[in-house]
Amino acid sequence: MVRICWAGLPIIVLCSCIVIYGLQQATPALTREAWRPASTATPSSTRSTEASTTEMPTSTTWSDMLPTEGLISLRGKNLILAGDSNDRNFFHVLCHYATGKSDQVQYIRKLEIASGEYSGLITWPTEAATMTCHDRSRNASLMFLFHQGVYSLPPQPDWFLEFVQRRLGTHGIGARGKARVVPTTDLARNVWPEAIQQNL
Repeated sequence: MVRICWAGLPIIVLCSCIVIYGLQQATPALTREAWRPASTATPSSTRSTEASTTEMPTSTTWSDMLPTEGLISLRGKNLILAGDSNDRNFFHVLCHYATGKSDQVQYIRKLEIASGEYSGLITWPTEAATMTCHDRSRNASLMFLFHQGVYSLPPQPDWFLEFVQRRLGTHGIGARGKARVVPTTDLARNVWPEAIQQNL
């Protein structure tokens, strides 16, 4: 895990996913106990010091595997995740868990930037769309921002360019009038701050 700062906000980098907390820092990370399904959690008074694993019941669902109390730390904050398609899929699960509904994700496919290197209209295809959802019970807004990973940074290797060229129609970002691979650093400097300001 790496902690850095961007735009004055604390960022936690986990694998391919960048998590940006809101204006106030969230509470400390969950303990292992908080990630256990409620039905299998062991009361602290009876917990053995030798126990190190808990078998998951065969009927475990996504909602069982997500934290039972962790989203409390999001109350009144924004949570922004930047990642690839794996993180996009996780975002759908997280929004479903946070809102209790499976149809609360809003897709943002257009963004107008007034000035700068990427001024003009920015567009995202479905697979790379910016997404948001709102957890009304905690007054927490969640946002997902898509990027194509570290290989999007110059100099981009030939194998990567050949791969992404085949997927520009579904994963390319529309900038300066055509779909292209935008380096993640450019997204973080020029596009994401605008997307956040205009949609959260």
